[in-house]
Amino acid sequence: MTAEKMDITPDSLKKVAKRVKIEEELKNLKIKIEKLKIRAEIEEIDVSEEIKKLDQEIAKLTKDRKEHEPLEYPFLNLINKQTKLEERLKKLNDKKGEIQATVYESLKNEYLGEKEAITQQINQATDQLREMKQGASKGAQSLKYSIEELSVRKEIEEIPEEVYNQRISNLKSELAQSEELKEAVDFLLKMVRN
Repeated sequence: MTAEKMDITPDSLKKVAKRVKIEEELKNLKIKIEKLKIRAEIEEIDVSEEIKKLDQEIAKLTKDRKEHEPLEYPFLNLINKQTKLEERLKKLNDKKGEIQATVYESLKNEYLGEKEAITQQINQATDQLREMKQGASKGAQSLKYSIEELSVRKEIEEIPEEVYNQRISNLKSELAQSEELKEAVDFLLKMVRN
């Protein structure tokens, strides 16, 4: 199996985290609709307005999802491959008594070998994500320091209001981007732990 190139640029990480969150929200909204339909049937109540609102949310999220396509992200692909291999191993184990021992061992070793290779790639990517998170955290701390320093300089009238406004705007924008990156990395790291 060839190793896939990991795209861990901040923009890529933010996009994939946003896309996965959208997918989760869509799934949860569809479940809510199904529960409402069941409730309406059991309690004989009208839930059409609630369903209409949920359908509108689904439509908005579906539009947002299209803006974040395509979702071809090697890190997620590896996680999906790992999950599929785990499922295959479980199904193979369920068939253990029905097939020849040599066939079972051959397939088991093949799947375990693939799974080990994928696990190594995921671990490497996870290490890169942790480094990126650490860098973003340090950057955010530095930006907070700069914001506080700039505010003090303005308060003691070292710098004029217009200079302050321009610089503070830039610093706060950078801080927001850094925080967004940390959140995206945290989200992806949580996926690995699950």
